Amino acid sequence: PDQPVGQAERETFVPDPEQTAMLRRLAGEWGVSVNALWTALVYLWFYKRHGQTDVVLGIPLLGRSGRLERETIATFTNTMPVRLRIDGGENVMEFVQAVAGQLENAYRHQKAPYLQVLHRLRSAYPGLERLYDVCVNCYNTLPAESVGGLKAVNTEYPRKMQEYSLQIILRSWNDTALQIDYDYRLDRYTRLQVARMHLELMLLLEQAFKEPARAVGKLCLLTPEEFRHRVYDWNQTSVPFPEKETVLDRVIAMGECFPDRPAVQFGEGSWSHAQLL
Repeated sequence: PDQPVGQAERETFVPDPEQTAMLRRLAGEWGVSVNALWTALVYLWFYKRHGQTDVVLGIPLLGRSGRLERETIATFTNTMPVRLRIDGGENVMEFVQAVAGQLENAYRHQKAPYLQVLHRLRSAYPGLERLYDVCVNCYNTLPAESVGGLKAVNTEYPRKMQEYSLQIILRSWNDTALQIDYDYRLDRYTRLQVARMHLELMLLLEQAFKEPARAVGKLCLLTPEEFRHRVYDWNQTSVPFPEKETVLDRVIAMGECFPDRPAVQFGEGSWSHAQLL
């Protein structure tokens, strides 16, 4: 059966030079591709944001693995569902390298047509709609800047309807610039939620860069200001106390205001403020 589709929009972000440098430097130092590092960050986001320990992402593939495919004018693209279980105990570097290895192993099956795989699984699991609902796509091709001596401008028009909830596209236009597009269904995400998602992905990148030995379960999706406000400011319990008022005066005042509320509790028994007085 046809899978339901929904209206979609795109939000585009361009990481600043520092963020781009962190992404490329980490990938180089850890011996993984930028694509694998970015995909690992997306896995981490679903783990930290939604508490998902079993995450499946759709990974689009070019499908031109052989010389014949590369020389043939046709569409060979395929989407490969990649499932990852996360326990939170490994450190960030170990996790990213494990994701890179998982992706490399999965590429061996890239010629298996996604729709055929889905069809076979549906026979065993009736009612199964899809194998993934989030797609992570990485473009590392450099579009031509001129055609026949004339300047060429490459423009991609995003789809206004899509099946899955979210597609995240990492584009590497040249050796320095990166662009990240978020194609999201309007019935699943809002523009503010997508903007927050991007911010949190950048926070994960920064923590990975600064603390590669930190356990992924200890990563945080809050900015330092947000962390300080929620952990410290919201937990401030100090209040002004009148110098001439005693503790007994406060107990009596509570009894007058809330005589029926429990004041003392031991086991299953309790005394109200009125009984205490």
